[in-house]
Amino acid sequence: ARRRAGRDDVAFDGMSKWVAENDGDRTALMAYATGLLEAGRQGEASIAYEAYLELEPNNPVALNNYAWLRHQNQRPDALDYAQRAYNAASGSPEIADTYGWMLVTYGKLKEGLDLLQTATAAAPNSPGIQYHFAYALSKAGRKDEAKKILVNVLQGTGTFTERTEAEQLMQDLEG
Repeated sequence: ARRRAGRDDVAFDGMSKWVAENDGDRTALMAYATGLLEAGRQGEASIAYEAYLELEPNNPVALNNYAWLRHQNQRPDALDYAQRAYNAASGSPEIADTYGWMLVTYGKLKEGLDLLQTATAAAPNSPGIQYHFAYALSKAGRKDEAKKILVNVLQGTGTFTERTEAEQLMQDLEG
């Protein structure tokens, strides 16, 4: 409620105190970690997810988000966390997307492309997942397929964090 009211500082201070004083409150710790991630406070989110994973080492959402944070900071173990998340919840298109995207960025194109294709089929209305698939297709030399997907993604009205990158990829494919 405090975050919705624009009081992030108060919200995070309160949650920080709560999780420090109630170290077994997994629900609060997950909410705190997720809130920090959404607020772009990556360093603090990473610490909170790490603490959560000590309590729930196989939670796929926590593993996925922690993997993404590790990837953003170019940590070599990021892919291991993504794989653990995928193994714990392979049916989640978001988790398959994270793992597939990371495989592609770590040079494992074939494996990543397969996972991204599966994620795309399961979440056809997710522009971020669609963009990741188009990117992987372009890396695999399948530029016409990538362009077709990007046209749909970029014509959509939804916003997603990688829109600029998707637009650049489209320009690169057309140029």
